[in-house]
Amino acid sequence: METTLTYEKILKLFEETDKRRKESDKRIEESNRRFDERLRKEAEEREKREIILEERLRKETAEREKERLKSKKEFDKKIGNLTGVLGNFVEGMIEPKLLEMFHERGIYITEIMKNVQIHNKETLQKEAEIDLLLVNDIYSVAVEIKTTLTSEHVKEHLVRLDRLKNNPIRSIKGTNLLGAVAGMRVEGNADIFAVKKGLYVLKQKGEIVEISNDKSFRHKEWKVNG
Repeated sequence: METTLTYEKILKLFEETDKRRKESDKRIEESNRRFDERLRKEAEEREKREIILEERLRKETAEREKERLKSKKEFDKKIGNLTGVLGNFVEGMIEPKLLEMFHERGIYITEIMKNVQIHNKETLQKEAEIDLLLVNDIYSVAVEIKTTLTSEHVKEHLVRLDRLKNNPIRSIKGTNLLGAVAGMRVEGNADIFAVKKGLYVLKQKGEIVEISNDKSFRHKEWKVNG
C-alpha cells in the first residue's frame, strides 16, 4: 500500500509534534514549579526551626547567666561573711593578746605588722603573704590565721616560712624566724602536727585565745641572714 505524504499531512505532523513539545514543556515547568515551591517551604520551615532554636538557646543562656550571677552573689556574700568573721577573730581576739601570750613565752614583741607581702628578691614576683608578722630585735614570728586550721594549712605555712627566710623584708633581717598558726577551729590533729613541726599553735578557748603548746615546747628557728 503506497503512502503519499501530502503538504497537509506534513503540516499536521509538525502541529502534533509541536503540541507534544508544548505539553512536555508545560509538564517540566509544572514539575520545576512544584520543586521550587517545595524548596521554598523547606527553607521557610528550616528558618522557623532556626529561629525557635536560637530563641531557646538565648533563653537558656540568659537563665544560666542569671543562675551564675545568683550563685556568685551568694558566694561573695559567704566570702564576705567569712572574711568578716575572720577579721573579727584577728582584731578582737588574737591581736590584743599577742604581746601578752608571747611575753609569757619569753619573746618580747615590739612591732606587729599585718598582711605582709613577700617578694622574690631576684624575680620580684610575689612569693607569699603573712597574715601577722611579729618582730623584735631577736625574734620574728610569722602567724598564719584560719577559720578552720588543717594539717594542709600547716604544711603550706612551713613552705611560707622558708620563702620568708630566703626573701626577708628589712624588719626581720638578722632575726630568728619562728612560726605560728591560729584557728577558730582545728580539724583533726592539725595542732599536734604543727607542734611536732616546731610551730606555736594559737587556739580559741571560750572567749579567749591562748597558745596551746605546753611549757616544755621548743620552737623551731629559721635563721634569717642580715
